[in-house]
Amino acid sequence: MTETTIRHPTVPLSPGPYIRAHWRGDLPLGLTFWINLVLLRFAIHLLAALTHPPFVDPDVAAVSATLFIALAHIGIFTWQIVGVVRASDKYQSFDGAIIPAYGVYFGIAIALLFTLSSAFTAIQTTFVDSKGSLLNLIWQQERNARYSLRLSSDGKTFYLDGSFEHGMTERLKNRLARDRGVERIVLTSSGGFIFEGRGVGKLIADRGLDTHVDGSCYSACARAFIAGRTRTIAAGATLGFHRYRLDAVYPVPFIDVDTEQDKDRAFYRSRGVGDAFLSRMFDTVPPDLWIPSTDTLLESGVAHRIAAKPRAAQ
Repeated sequence: MTETTIRHPTVPLSPGPYIRAHWRGDLPLGLTFWINLVLLRFAIHLLAALTHPPFVDPDVAAVSATLFIALAHIGIFTWQIVGVVRASDKYQSFDGAIIPAYGVYFGIAIALLFTLSSAFTAIQTTFVDSKGSLLNLIWQQERNARYSLRLSSDGKTFYLDGSFEHGMTERLKNRLARDRGVERIVLTSSGGFIFEGRGVGKLIADRGLDTHVDGSCYSACARAFIAGRTRTIAAGATLGFHRYRLDAVYPVPFIDVDTEQDKDRAFYRSRGVGDAFLSRMFDTVPPDLWIPSTDTLLESGVAHRIAAKPRAAQ
C-alpha cells in the first residue's frame, strides 16, 4: 500500500518570499484570507485619508491620490485577490470542502465593494472642490455649455445668450467683478430656471445696469430684463411670458407656483409695470407663450424705448 503525505503550507518570514508565496497560493488559507485580504484591505481603507489631508497643495493631493489608487486599489488588490483565490483552490483540492470556498468569494465581493467606495471617495475629495461631487461638476460643465457670456469690444456691454441654467448667476457675478466697465446687458434666451432669472436680475439691479433685447427673451430671461435701470428693445424684438411650472415628476416641498408668481408680479410692479399687464402675464400655460406687442411693452412700462443694436461682442 502506497503512503501519501500531505504537506501543509509553511509561512516564509522574509518579505520577498512571503509576497511570492501569497501570489502562488502557497500560504495557509486562514492567514491568506484574514490577514492578507481582510486586515490589509482595512488598513488600506484607513490610509486612504492620508492622500487628501487638509490644506495640502491641490497638485500634490492629485498626484498622491492617483498613485495611491494605482498602488493600493489596483496593484495590491490584484495581488490580494489572486493569492486568496489560488489558496482557496489548493485548500479545496487537499480538503475537498466547498463551504470555505463560498466564504472566500463572499469576502472578496465585500472587499471589492469597499475598494470601489474608497477609490470613488478619494477621487471625489481630491479632484472636486467642496461645493459638489464629481458628478455635479460634470453636470455643471454641461449646463455652462448651454449659454455664453461675451463682452463687447469696448468693454461696456455684456451679451448673455442661451438658457438660464443653474450656476449662471455665480458665473455672471464673477465676470462682472472682473469687468467693472460694463454698463449694459443684452439678453437673448428662450428661458430656463426662474431662480437664475431672479439671481441675474439682482446682479443687474445692484450694479444699476441697463438691459436690452435684440431678438427673443422669454420667461426667466424676461425676469432678468425687468431688473434693468433703462430697458430697451430693438425693433421686432419679442418678450415672452407664461405661467410658471415645476419640471419635476415628484413633489417639491416649500415651493408653490402661485406664490412664486405673486413674488415676481410684485417685483414687476415695483419696476413700474402697469396692472393691466400684470393681470395677464401669467395667464398662458406652457409650452405656449404670451408675446405682447412692442406697443404693449412700451405702454405698460416693461420696456422704456426702442433702441438700436449695441456694439458687437468680442
